[in-house]
Amino acid sequence: MNLLASLISIFITLAVSAPLRAAQPAVDAQTPAVRAAVRVLLARFFSGAKRIYVSADGPFTVKDEAGNLVASGTSSSSLCVTLSPASGAGGEPGRLQVVDPAYAGQNSTDDADVLPVMVRIAPADPAGSIQIGAATGTKRLAYRGVLEVSVNSGGALRIVNVIGIEDYLAGVLKPEIGGDAPVEALKAQAVAARTYAVRNLGRLWADGADIDDSNRCQNYMGRSAETPAVLQAVDQTRGEVLIYNGAVIDALYCTECGGMTAEGPASEPYLRPVATAACAAKPGWTFAISPADFGARLRQDAGDATGDITKVEIAKADASGRALQVLVTGRDGTRTITGIRLRQILGVDNLRSTKFTVKIRDDRALVFTGQGWGHGLGMCQAGAIARASGANPETYASILADYYPGTQLTKLSASLIRRAGPLPAASLSRR
Repeated sequence: MNLLASLISIFITLAVSAPLRAAQPAVDAQTPAVRAAVRVLLARFFSGAKRIYVSADGPFTVKDEAGNLVASGTSSSSLCVTLSPASGAGGEPGRLQVVDPAYAGQNSTDDADVLPVMVRIAPADPAGSIQIGAATGTKRLAYRGVLEVSVNSGGALRIVNVIGIEDYLAGVLKPEIGGDAPVEALKAQAVAARTYAVRNLGRLWADGADIDDSNRCQNYMGRSAETPAVLQAVDQTRGEVLIYNGAVIDALYCTECGGMTAEGPASEPYLRPVATAACAAKPGWTFAISPADFGARLRQDAGDATGDITKVEIAKADASGRALQVLVTGRDGTRTITGIRLRQILGVDNLRSTKFTVKIRDDRALVFTGQGWGHGLGMCQAGAIARASGANPETYASILADYYPGTQLTKLSASLIRRAGPLPAASLSRR
């Protein structure tokens, strides 16, 4: 076996991640809803990747399932984890190669049986981090904890960051609310994000993860997003979550509420419309689309034969003015669609919220004019920033009490984690 082949081993799994800055209680690692660590699927920047380039800020190791050393590196070295050229052939599990980056893409052995189906990459120092990139010469993102790399059903790499929940939060706050937000807004975001993460444990269990790093769940950029202010906010709220009737809540939040947050389902009485003057004063948004383009997008979505769209009416709205049901009329028919689904069809960055009105221009284009950005439920991030600013800033506890009425702020415990179950697959995207 040659030198490159000696870098290869087989089968690795990881039950839990060691915490990085504070001890956490040991819990049952077999049940997704009672684990102290969170498993984050790195989909935002690495979806579809066939190889990743790995380095670290200190010594690091690559180990197999039994804890045997496969490869190691230092702060001055780099490795490449890549798909085997014959990965997944004949219905076999996808397999990996761990090689010198100079040899990426070359088969290091003819013996496919010794190629691993998963590798575990960890810094030797628990306070250290691993840096990964999808291509040479590109900026690498740094992650605390452990990285599990395997092959998904689509023949690409599946990368899961297994990390203590407090260290996970340190990578969430900046991409979610901004690293320069006032300290009380950062602390409110830390509690909301921690609560959301606990409530969602197991949501993506089919992918070997709890949540991912995109706005489908919570935006997360690992250690690369840490700042002193963010770390302070996480530390000063360590372990704090929101509960309602003794259970961890579904702590949804949005970018801007457009003057009033949305009305949630009756089963979640803490998601009620809350006025936010700071958002009401913000400029709105517009989006125009031609009748033909609108009709084409509906056909692509569900094969509708409505033809070119000539009218859009809000058939039902909630207490905040958001469209719940929308009647879309075309030359060849009509369709009733939810406001949330309409956003998805037209694009969530085009139709920024469901709080809109529609007019027809002289050129027959349909023009949506609206306020807010996101689904509007729960804490309004722009509102939280406004409330935490100025000469008399509100505390994070006050901000959270306003946006999640009837909830209590409490310390996370094993019993609360056990109560927090995975959300159904059809639950709302973060945006």
